[in-house]
Amino acid sequence: MAGSTESGQLETIDISIPVSRVANPAFDMMPARYVTGFITNIV
Repeated sequence: MAGSTESGQLETIDISIPVSRVANPAFDMMPARYVTGFITNIV
């Protein structure tokens, strides 16, 4: 995942641990027309 830091620098971070075997095909294959927003814990 990529985003801006407080200083405005672009940074990439992992959102899961490297050894995690994660797949969420319901989300990964969701057509963009069905995505209306994102839920985050950022206020």
